[in-house]
Amino acid sequence: MISAQEEEIKATDAVVEVVDVTSDDAIKERLNGIFSEVKELEDVTCEVTSGVVRLSGNVPDEESKESALALARRTDGVIFTVDRIAVVTAVDAQLTPALKKLRTLRTSFVTKLPLIGIAFVVVVISILLANFLHRRVGWFERFNVSSLTRLLLRRIVRIVVIGLGFVSLWKFLMPPQW
Repeated sequence: MISAQEEEIKATDAVVEVVDVTSDDAIKERLNGIFSEVKELEDVTCEVTSGVVRLSGNVPDEESKESALALARRTDGVIFTVDRIAVVTAVDAQLTPALKKLRTLRTSFVTKLPLIGIAFVVVVISILLANFLHRRVGWFERFNVSSLTRLLLRRIVRIVVIGLGFVSLWKFLMPPQW
């Protein structure tokens, strides 16, 4: 019976055939080009010597690291891959995207502040107008209907006017999506 070590030795004694070997520079250029296009992998660099790829740099998470390694291993002409990629666990590196998003939201809010003020004024005016119309009992007494119907009409007018105020608020704050 052949032991596992003897099988391994026999397997390593096999001759590795080399046909149309991809140049090291082509591998390096291809991988660095791909890494520069993927945001999570833009800090990863590679060096190639005799088909051995050495990846180094920083990535934000383990998944990005595995993606870079898998990509290098699948590249034509790569014999072996050396992993020198570090997963950055610094809090500031993890918070940077969130802080950028908050800055963008703040800038967006500040630019919309005049619209928000106008929309607020429109809603306040519509509420005041609705209350004014609701209190004008005499207008509704012209209708020859019961007091319950008059009260219902007053409330409907109030709701409609306030609703129109909120619809105009929506129109001010939400730009049309073409």
